Amino acid sequence: GVRARIDRPAGVPVLLSVRGGAGSVELDGKQVGGTSGLALSTPGADKATDRISIEVTGGASRLKVGTLG
Repeated sequence: GVRARIDRPAGVPVLLSVRGGAGSVELDGKQVGGTSGLALSTPGADKATDRISIEVTGGASRLKVGTLG
């Protein structure tokens, strides 16, 4: 299956949406398994004007979003 890792600078908030399903999703060390229709975010991401928005519409076996360094 498809595996993806996305790294961002520390302190940058993230909104993450998974629509197509994923076997495993990890956001900043917090792991969720067997997901579809999932929405996760880091603290303050919903109100931040500078943030990263990630939307996964296809399937993935593993998706990991974390920070650089």
